[in-house]
Amino acid sequence: MSFMAIDIGSGLTKCSGIEGDTFYFESLVGQHKEVSDFSFNVEPHFVLNVGDKRFLTGPAAKSYIEPDKRAVTAKATWCEDPNQVYLLYSAIAKAHPNGYKGEMIIVAGLPMSKFSKYHTIHKNLFIGTHKFSTPKHDYVVEILPENIEVFPQAVGLHFSLLENRSDGKWNEGEVGLVDPGTHTCGYAVVSKGVYNNLKSANDKSAGADAGMMKLAKLMKKELQEQFDWNPETDELLDALRVGYVDIMGDKVTRITLKDIADRYVPKVYGPVVNEIVEKWAKARTMSVLVSSGGSSYIIDYIKRFIPHAELLHKTRKANEKVNEKALYDVVNGYRIYGKIKFKNKLADIKNNVVTAMRNPSADSQQKLG
Repeated sequence: MSFMAIDIGSGLTKCSGIEGDTFYFESLVGQHKEVSDFSFNVEPHFVLNVGDKRFLTGPAAKSYIEPDKRAVTAKATWCEDPNQVYLLYSAIAKAHPNGYKGEMIIVAGLPMSKFSKYHTIHKNLFIGTHKFSTPKHDYVVEILPENIEVFPQAVGLHFSLLENRSDGKWNEGEVGLVDPGTHTCGYAVVSKGVYNNLKSANDKSAGADAGMMKLAKLMKKELQEQFDWNPETDELLDALRVGYVDIMGDKVTRITLKDIADRYVPKVYGPVVNEIVEKWAKARTMSVLVSSGGSSYIIDYIKRFIPHAELLHKTRKANEKVNEKALYDVVNGYRIYGKIKFKNKLADIKNNVVTAMRNPSADSQQKLG
């Protein structure tokens, strides 16, 4: 048995293992129908054989499948799209590069705006026995109904919060959590460490169609006019994750993207921030934490209305190209939650690992990947 926490977003698929090892790739997927040899330089886990069909994901899909032939991840029903399964396959193959055969525990999540309606449908996408292969190895993965959990993305921030902040105040009173992602912005309230699922309480927890994708599209015209740079939206999203882009010429011009983004944040996020301020009564009696991929771009705007709002991760290391701590907060929250919910089963996994290391066999090596 193995374990994976996974957040299959509209923009990125983020994963965290039982020990906190993390990775991500773009949520791009499509069927590749060309019959030519595949001799391109991409990692094997982005090339999937499922039955008699071949699917490409991540950078392979980006380079070899035209955009209009890929799955549409920005649609409202993305959370019930079967193509999500292929992104899970790539994540499993990445985590188990030597193949895998056996049961797997999965912890996943959905945006706040989709959770109530779609969490059962989303869970059912992954339940069952999955057979697939990469160009190098075969996989047979069994996901039982009792071995998968789906819960709200924004609540994942709460578990990361408890792990990253040791001052103890976060389990006292109410904490408002804001999760700005690629296509949506979710928000939730946790009271004394508990997410209240009552309908009356859910008025404080919801989500909106406001994300980094819209922000990027609005920024493109100014970038074209001011710097003669007309990036594809995906290219600009990559740059936004880093925070800047270097424009080459006689000398290198570095564009700090937050300076430009600040001018468009009110248009993109104004409605959802107004909604949060109204529902939370300006958060006068609660702490407010903001994290996830778009957090650094909207925190200043949120602070106009909720001055005590703060980032979960205020800085990043100088050698970090991407603010990975914020990027992984939601999925690391899934991991933390999963370690609590599946405590006994995960203890069995660790025991099996120790046993296999002491008494290796071909079968155990295959299962461990």
